Amino acid sequence: MKKPRRALTREPEIPVASFVDLAFLLNIFFIMVTSFAEFSGVIADVPSAERSQAVAEQTPTIAIQENKFTFNDKEISLADLKQRLTELNLTNKTGEAKVVLLEAQGKIPYQAYFEIMADVSAAGGVIGIVQDEGGQ
Repeated sequence: MKKPRRALTREPEIPVASFVDLAFLLNIFFIMVTSFAEFSGVIADVPSAERSQAVAEQTPTIAIQENKFTFNDKEISLADLKQRLTELNLTNKTGEAKVVLLEAQGKIPYQAYFEIMADVSAAGGVIGIVQDEGGQ
């Protein structure tokens, strides 16, 4: 008896050669159709140096150097500093008018630094800490 011959069967395949062409055409289509948003830039109103210098002169500044306190470049005691801060009437001011700059130079005890910060806060001010570019 003869054995029946099996027909050679091929496994089904999906033709993928045309998918590359289709993907390429879709990419070209979306590149052509897409509109790119143009960056219009940022408009900035930068203050002049003269105006900034005038604002810096108006802002009260407290400097601490080795247990020596200065208020607007005049040496002052801690008790007088509290009085000067209350005279500024910072509680009734708003915005940048409430800012008091604090500049510490050298090794300052934490207690002195903290007392000044507490006095400015008690007077209703906001502390701005000044730091040199090369400082710590």
